[in-house]
Amino acid sequence: MKIYVTNQSNHNLDDALRFGDEFVYVTEGKVEVFKTDNLINSLRDQLKDFEKGDLLLFTGNSVICSLCLSMLLTKFKIVKVLIFNNLTTEYVLRQIDVSRISIKED
Repeated sequence: MKIYVTNQSNHNLDDALRFGDEFVYVTEGKVEVFKTDNLINSLRDQLKDFEKGDLLLFTGNSVICSLCLSMLLTKFKIVKVLIFNNLTTEYVLRQIDVSRISIKED
């Protein structure tokens, strides 16, 4: 199982390897987030091999994290994510289910 990391930086990700066996970096370093069309195209290309059961690990800019999750939820409906817990200094596995986050109009 692969762990897709939203941005490669100087974070220590070793603990995340408890959940998968390989890191795939979606972006690296500073990313131009204001050119959203270009960013979306780049993210789509980087996420094209993401498979059911792979994990998304959030690091870096919130726009990149949000777009990655949104794109994957349109394909899989449920996405497993790794979130870093600052108190325990460990990654925690959670599932995001698109059916539980929809906004219903009155």
